[in-house]
Amino acid sequence: MFKQILLSSLLIIINSCNQFTSKNEYFKQIKQLEYNRVSDPEEWSKIKNSDEFNALKYTFVNSIGKTRLDTLTSLVHDVLKASKEDSLTGECIFALGQIGSQAAEQIIIDLPFEKLSLKNKKKLLSALCHCASEKTIEFYLNHINDLALKSDILINAALCSRQNLDVSEIKSSVVDSIALLKPTLALSYFLYYAGDRSDLGKLLQLTINSRGLAHKYALKKLNTLLLKNEKRFYSKLDDDSTSFDALKKILNHSLKQTASWQIQYYAIPIAASLKDSVLTERISALIKSSNNYVNLIALEYLADADEDLAISAIVEQFGKEKNLYKKGQIIKILAKYYPEKAYSFVMQNLDKGDSKFKAQLLDALASIKSKMALRILKQFINVDDPILICSAFDNLKRIGILNKSDITTLLNSDHFSCVALALEYCIEKNKTLDSELLLKIYKKFNRISQFEVQLQVINYIKKNSPPSSIHPDSLMQYASHDVIRKQVFKSFKKSFSKSWKNWSSGFNHASVLVPDSISYYSSNPIIEIETERGNIEIELYSSVAPYTVYSILRLIQNNFYDGLTFHRVVPDFVIQGGDPTGSGWGGPDYLIPSEDNYNSFIQGSVGIATSGFDTGSSQFFICQSEQPHLNGNYTLFGQVTKGMDVVNSILPEDKILTVKIIE
Repeated sequence: MFKQILLSSLLIIINSCNQFTSKNEYFKQIKQLEYNRVSDPEEWSKIKNSDEFNALKYTFVNSIGKTRLDTLTSLVHDVLKASKEDSLTGECIFALGQIGSQAAEQIIIDLPFEKLSLKNKKKLLSALCHCASEKTIEFYLNHINDLALKSDILINAALCSRQNLDVSEIKSSVVDSIALLKPTLALSYFLYYAGDRSDLGKLLQLTINSRGLAHKYALKKLNTLLLKNEKRFYSKLDDDSTSFDALKKILNHSLKQTASWQIQYYAIPIAASLKDSVLTERISALIKSSNNYVNLIALEYLADADEDLAISAIVEQFGKEKNLYKKGQIIKILAKYYPEKAYSFVMQNLDKGDSKFKAQLLDALASIKSKMALRILKQFINVDDPILICSAFDNLKRIGILNKSDITTLLNSDHFSCVALALEYCIEKNKTLDSELLLKIYKKFNRISQFEVQLQVINYIKKNSPPSSIHPDSLMQYASHDVIRKQVFKSFKKSFSKSWKNWSSGFNHASVLVPDSISYYSSNPIIEIETERGNIEIELYSSVAPYTVYSILRLIQNNFYDGLTFHRVVPDFVIQGGDPTGSGWGGPDYLIPSEDNYNSFIQGSVGIATSGFDTGSSQFFICQSEQPHLNGNYTLFGQVTKGMDVVNSILPEDKILTVKIIE
């Protein structure tokens, strides 16, 4: 009897092990199909028809969503129709939104909306935003009066307006009754993106009545309108003395030392424009703020409020300041208001500091605009420093004095960031380029780390129709990566020879990064970024972005990030680092596939910076505040757990001393 029990137990264990092995093998197959962007439904159907599918259906649907391949829409639809689980239904809705095709949108719209759980209704609204057509807006309008969904509809409609969809009907249905509504974050967020100068009165009312994040977005929108149409802004205030007094009162409160730095940051330009003595005192006091972004913007806008007070403060601050970036910003502020004095500061410092500091001085020369300043600026087009070349080019473009020889100089440069910048300009301005030069550039910059150049060449050809001497076959042959080939194939499919007509998109170089045994980590790794301003601790989400986490950990183990900088800082948006060139164009010689997921970008979220789908590598960003427009569009792979105060103090060119894996 005992032997029979033991034998039965062994058989159960062996069978369980076999099932585990089988499940693990299918899991690997799903991930390989995902990473290699396999578009053939038959390959995916082999897993869907397997005995282990029920245990892997979530992974299956999730992976299809990450590919964004419309050829796989029907597979997700099949799982959705058979779903009896609320969470699986939500997974399918998210995947269809990521695919974003017309067919996927119609499947979403046809779902029995009233029968869905509230959680899945909200997922559906977000998924439709990724499809973003007139049908999406119509769907939102049909449900705008549902109080449980109003906030989600407003936020998603705001995101649709960023994609140039007409949301005026939604706006008229809610904004006209703004006085009757509680000022919510969703309403402020909606007006920030969808509002215009006709909404100025409502925005003033919203700014006065709102608090917290809703107040922040109202202030941001007022800033935008003030910059675009200052006269109308003042006219509206003059017509409504009650609003004017109320606005001054709320701005006075927003500029107090106890207010959040984001509120102070957006209140300062509006307060300065009112030229009120009490508000000017508040701005002057914030020059000494402990927050770097606040004290710089206070210094800049103090000149709007009181020029005499500003000039002495600016000169005094320059003498005290030790940080090179902030010294450069102070010279730029000086150039904006006091060009003659700024010119002498530029000339005294042009041979000092690093390339980024000199680039700030070039910005100042462009603002000064004297003949001598512009002559000096022009000279930097011909130096052998890509950061200074790009800075000179951008500034000459900004003030409208770029000429053909400047463009030619950059197009013939050996620095890929310079060439990419010039191509971007030629696309924007519809400049005619020689086809031989284009092909030469395309062949020359054929490393994966230079893929931006090849993308720009393709974009130029798409916009200007393919020059006769550049056959799409050549673009496929010399492409640095399958991401590039995918763009070529999609754009010029009818023009290929037989050898390329049946090409199937994939994601080459995956094997360089990810071994066959890749699987979910048993726990989320913790890393620590040591910076000049303190340490930032981040938990990595290995379960939702295993490929990305693997890549980041591999780079950390190779000391890749040590000594690099945060090359991009946009206050109240993101800090961005991980570029070995410091230009924003660089990375290691490989790309990683996007792993978009349904986690929301909130304060402290960490994502991969890209130039489009599947173009990530080493560059990452950390959010300083919530950013709904990034949701589902970028790989979110971690969250700051300690050191958010450090994140909110980082300035451009602050160094990453080292990055460690601590757990």
